[in-house]
Amino acid sequence: MNISDRLEQTLLRPDSMEEEVRLACMGAKSHNLAALALPPVWARFAAIALAGSPVRLDVLVGYPLGTHTPSVKGLEARLALEEGAAEITFVPNLAAYKTGYRETFSQDVAYTLKQCRLVNPDAVVKVLLYLDLLSQA
Repeated sequence: MNISDRLEQTLLRPDSMEEEVRLACMGAKSHNLAALALPPVWARFAAIALAGSPVRLDVLVGYPLGTHTPSVKGLEARLALEEGAAEITFVPNLAAYKTGYRETFSQDVAYTLKQCRLVNPDAVVKVLLYLDLLSQA
């Protein structure tokens, strides 16, 4: 079994430059990684750089804290998929969950997933939870 095809590389710094993203794409391809996770601003560039390789582009939505409204997350996800992302990892509204607004939390997740499915029914959609934030009172 080759573990590298199960690994995902990330480059999520807000000050990442084009050359760093290009090198991350090249590295993900040369190491046969499963995916490369990037902010939405790099979706189109990375999709072109990764074209023809098995490396999937994973774009983070609502990152880093999940405080975007569902409509903003939905738009981010749709645009990322339209620009070539194969996966979406999104951060839900944990503040809503922690303060007892479970319906708001559920709607946030459901809306983002629905928007992804409208563009690409086969896209992998993942939820990123900061568990340490859940345990803080």
